[in-house]
Amino acid sequence: MRWLLITGTHTSTSDPSSPKQWASNPLQSFGEIFDLVFDARSGPGPFPYHCEFYPTMRDTIFAAAECAATGDVNGDGLSLTAEDQTNLAAFVYGEEAPPILCYEADLNGNCAIDEGDVEMFALYFEQGIGVFELYPVPTCCFPDTIRGACCASDTCTIRAQKNCPNIGGEWYRGDGRFCMPGYACDCCENVRGNMDNDPDDKANISDASFLLTYLFGIPSGPAPYCLLEADCNADGKLNVSDVCILICYLFSIWPSSCECGPCPW
Repeated sequence: MRWLLITGTHTSTSDPSSPKQWASNPLQSFGEIFDLVFDARSGPGPFPYHCEFYPTMRDTIFAAAECAATGDVNGDGLSLTAEDQTNLAAFVYGEEAPPILCYEADLNGNCAIDEGDVEMFALYFEQGIGVFELYPVPTCCFPDTIRGACCASDTCTIRAQKNCPNIGGEWYRGDGRFCMPGYACDCCENVRGNMDNDPDDKANISDASFLLTYLFGIPSGPAPYCLLEADCNADGKLNVSDVCILICYLFSIWPSSCECGPCPW
């Protein structure tokens, strides 16, 4: 981006809300310029800015960078290696942090990092580079990911970590696939079953009673604070099966086949 002075004295100064911060020296002579580089790490914006001498002179920059995925997921300079495949799968299934450059992992070019990209890696190793119509694969520079929640107040939006500032997010927290308004992100930790939100995070018989009251009480009881904690069998539903699994787990009725699932999965 280049600013060229025509007349007067001006600066190009980023607003505090801009995800990229800059401040030029005063431009005072006709033809004087100020250059600023926006790259993939800058984010898509918006980047609002103003003149320090004339605050009403304002504008906003929106980046439109183009990126392409090469499959260098682990950032070692080598593309489409077995290590890249392992790292991508570990990220998608919740075991590792996102790639340093997320777009490198978007092998199907759909602006998301998900199971489809893992499948593309598998096809590559089975059939070779011919599985890609275009290589490197064109994609957006800031793909969303299936993991992670950009949170503001009590709501979460599933975004890549670097996109948080651009949607007004205040912090980035773990696996937020099931975040929803009114429920905490990252509320499920260790083993599921703490349905009544005990501070010690331990499952006990009061949790079974809490869920039964919620499901069948007249009147019904309060909803679990964390839906993932209450979904003891991790099937995405809250029903009497979760109560049965919890009781089975607490009393070791069938210890080899009855256990609350881990969090997050």
